[in-house]
Amino acid sequence: MKNKTHIRRIVSVALAATMLTGLLAGCGGKKSGDGLSAYVYVPSYIDLPKEVTEFNNPTLSGDTVFFSMTGYVHKDGTPATAEEAAAMGSGAATGTDLSTDGLQTRIQLCSIKRDGTGFTKLADYQQKQVPTDQFSYAGIDKLTTDSEGNLWAVEEFSKTIYDLPAGFDMKTQDSSQYYKGDERHIYIRKLSNTGKELSTADLNELVGPVQSSDDNGGGYISVSDIRAGKDGSVYLVDNGSNKLYVLGKDGKLLCNLQPDNNGYIGGLVTLKDGSVAASVSGDSGKTSIRTVNAAAKTWGQTTDIEVNVWNTSSGSKQYDFCYNDGSSLYGYDVAAKKTESIVNWINSDLDGNTISLAALLDSGDVFAVTGGSGGMMYEGMRAATSAEGEQTGYQFVNLKKTARKDVKQKTTLTLATMYLDYNIKKEILDFNKKSESTRIEVKDYSEFNTSDDYTAGITKLSTEMVSGNIPDLIDVSNLPYRQYAAKGLLEDLYTYLDKDSNYKREALVPSILKATETDGKLYILPSAFSIMTIAGSSKTLGSEMGWTMDEMQAAIKAHPEADYPFGAYMTRKDILDSMCMLNMDSYINWQTGECSFNSNGFKGLLNFAKSFPENMPDTSNEENQQLLNDSQMVQEGRQLMTFTSISDFDYYQQIKYQFGGDVVFKGMPSEDKKGNIVMLTGGLAMTSSCKDKDTAWQFIRRVLAEDFQENSVWGLPITQKAYDAKLAKAMKQDYETNENGKQVPVARGSYTSPDGQQVDYYALTQEDADKIKAVVDSATHTVTLDQNVTNMIDEEAAYFFKGEKTVDQTADIIQSRMNVFVNEQK
Repeated sequence: MKNKTHIRRIVSVALAATMLTGLLAGCGGKKSGDGLSAYVYVPSYIDLPKEVTEFNNPTLSGDTVFFSMTGYVHKDGTPATAEEAAAMGSGAATGTDLSTDGLQTRIQLCSIKRDGTGFTKLADYQQKQVPTDQFSYAGIDKLTTDSEGNLWAVEEFSKTIYDLPAGFDMKTQDSSQYYKGDERHIYIRKLSNTGKELSTADLNELVGPVQSSDDNGGGYISVSDIRAGKDGSVYLVDNGSNKLYVLGKDGKLLCNLQPDNNGYIGGLVTLKDGSVAASVSGDSGKTSIRTVNAAAKTWGQTTDIEVNVWNTSSGSKQYDFCYNDGSSLYGYDVAAKKTESIVNWINSDLDGNTISLAALLDSGDVFAVTGGSGGMMYEGMRAATSAEGEQTGYQFVNLKKTARKDVKQKTTLTLATMYLDYNIKKEILDFNKKSESTRIEVKDYSEFNTSDDYTAGITKLSTEMVSGNIPDLIDVSNLPYRQYAAKGLLEDLYTYLDKDSNYKREALVPSILKATETDGKLYILPSAFSIMTIAGSSKTLGSEMGWTMDEMQAAIKAHPEADYPFGAYMTRKDILDSMCMLNMDSYINWQTGECSFNSNGFKGLLNFAKSFPENMPDTSNEENQQLLNDSQMVQEGRQLMTFTSISDFDYYQQIKYQFGGDVVFKGMPSEDKKGNIVMLTGGLAMTSSCKDKDTAWQFIRRVLAEDFQENSVWGLPITQKAYDAKLAKAMKQDYETNENGKQVPVARGSYTSPDGQQVDYYALTQEDADKIKAVVDSATHTVTLDQNVTNMIDEEAAYFFKGEKTVDQTADIIQSRMNVFVNEQK
C-alpha cells in the first residue's frame, strides 16, 4: 500500500496545486504605480535577556507579555544555580521530571514589557501539583488574560501508575509490564498579574467523563484554545470531545456546546466588540464564526466566512480579528466577509513559521515574538543575542507601518508564488540580507483562495499577467509554466546559464535538463526531480523498459489471476487521470497548439480505463483487508504493477523488494515506448519583463549551489555532482562489530514484507545504480499539469464510462474542446 499511497499522494498534491491554475513588507491597501503596496512595515528587533530560556504560551495584555518557561530547582525547592541548570542540558521537557542529579523542573510564569524591559518571574505563582517521580508530568498548556488584567492558565497534571517490585532497575528492566493506569487532571486557574491564585477548577470534575470525538470509547480532555470574554468568563475548546466549555469568572461551568452537522471547532476568536466566538469548520470545508449565548446555553449568531482561520489574535480597532497562517498576518471583517493582508512576514525579513505571537496594535503597527527551537537557526535570519553577545533565540520585533516612499529604496524584484517553498524562503531571506542594492518581495497568490474557490489565486495571477502586471520572478512549482512560455512571458534561462562563470549545462543531469526544455529553450530551473513510472516484476512484465498500450493490456490479459492489476485503489477515473497527467506531453504541444486526443492511443486509454471498476472496493470489512497491502497482493499474484516514483535511492530499494527483488520500470504506455516521466521539484522562472535580469539570475542560480543541492531538495538532485555524491553515499556499505566481534553490514533501512515482518535492506549494488541511471536517462518528458484540462477530460469521459457515448464520439469532443482551450492560451 505504501507505494500506491505514495504515488497517489504525489498526484493528489500536484492536482491540488494545479487547481490554483532588511525592510519591506506589503500591507493591504492602496497600491503604488508599480503594483507594490503604498505602505511597508519596517522591523526593529529587541533581543531578550539571557534569563529567558523558553518562551511558551505568550499572551499580550496592554504593553506586557506574559509567558511560561521551565526552571530548575533542588528537591527542597531552592533554585538551581546557572551552572547547575546549564549542566542539565536542554533535554528536559516542561514539567517536573526528577533527574538523577537531584534537580527538578518547575514551571515559572513570567512577564516582560514589549520594549524588552522589566523581565519578571511572577513571585506569587506556585505550581498546582508537584509530582515526585519520573512517571509524572505537569505543565502549562495555554495562557490568556482577561479585561481586568488577570491570567487564566490551563495547567495539566498527569501521572502514569506502575506497580514496580522492590529493587526494580529502570535502566535495565521494562516497566511496561507493571503498568496499572493513568491519572490526569486539567486545572483551569485564575491568577493575579503577580501569579497569586484567585480560583481554580478541575475541568475533569466539572464536565465529568468525556466522549472521544472520533470513536465510541472514552477520551481525554485536551484544551486547544482559551479566551477570556468581556464579562470575565472564560471559553475553552476541548478538541478531544470537540466541545466548547464556558466558565464564569468564578471558575464554575456555565455551559458546554458542540457543533451540529459534524462541524469541528478549530479555535476561538475575540471579536471587535470583545465577545468570544468559535471558528467552526463543516463537512463542506466551509468555515463559520459562531458566537455563544452562555445564558441560554446555546450558540448565538452564525456567520459563514470565506477563509479558514487559525492562530488568531485581536483585530484592534480595524478588524474583527486577525490570524497568522505562517506566511502573513491577516485582518478579517466578519460583516463584510473580507480578509486583508496586513504584513507579509518574509517581506519583513521574518520567517513566519517561527512566530509564536503576532498582534496588530491600535497604532497600526505590528508586534511579534519570534525565535526559539524552530527559528533563527539558518543563514539569512537575524540571530537573537543577549547584551553580552550570547545567542538566546528569542526576539521581540516591532514592525512600524511606514510609507514606502519614506524608506531607503532598493530595486525590488517581485516573486509570484502559490504557497512558498520553505527552502526558497530561506534563500530569499539570505539574498535580501546580503544584497545592498536589490531585494526580492514575495506575493503569495494563495491568500486570494477561498473555501469556495481554490483557484481564485491562480486566476488573479493570470489576470494580472494578461493586463501587464507581470512579476519579475515566478515560483512555478506545479503550475502550467509551458502555457506562460507559449505566451512569450518567460525568459530563456540558457542565455544566463551559458555565460555563468560557475555553472554550465554540463553541470546538470543531462537527460533531466533536456526533458525540462521546451523547443530547445530552458524556461524554468528546477532544484530536483523524481521519475514517475509504472513498476512491476521483470519476470512478469519483461526486462525491457517501455511499452505500448497494447503491450500493457496484453500483459494484463496474460495474467487473469491479477484481478487488481494496479492494486485495489485504482478506479477508472484514477487510471485515466494518472495516465493523462503523467503523459500529457503526448497529447498537447503548448507551443504549436496541436492536440491529439482523437488519436488511437488516447482512444485506447479511454477503453483501458473503462475496464477498471467505477469505485474502490469496500476495504472496511475483514475479508477485504488484504487489499490494503500491495506487497501481499503482489505475492499472491493479484497485483501486477504499481504507479510509483523514484524520488530517493532508499525508496528505490523498497520498490525493488516489493516485487521480490527484481523490478522493471516500464513507464507509462506510449507509442514511442518512452514512458518514464520527469516530475520536477520546484522551479524558478524569470519573466521577459523582469526589470533586472542579471540580478534575477543571481538569485535563481542559488538552487544549483552545492549546499542547496545536498541539503535542501526533496527528490534527486538536479546537478550531476550532487546526484553522484548522493548515489555514492547510497552505495557505501557501512559495517559494525557484533557481539561475537565480527564485522556485519549495517542496514540502510527496512520494508514491511507481506507477512508483516520488517526486512532490512543494505547499500545499493552497482547493478542497482546502473538500473536507476537507465531509468533517468530514458526520461524525455516532464509532467505537465493543468486542472482545466483534467476537468474537461473527466467530464466527457464520464459519458463514455456510462455508455452514453462511443469512444470515437468522446475522443472527438475532447479533441474539439482542447483545440479551443489550448489555442486560447497562446
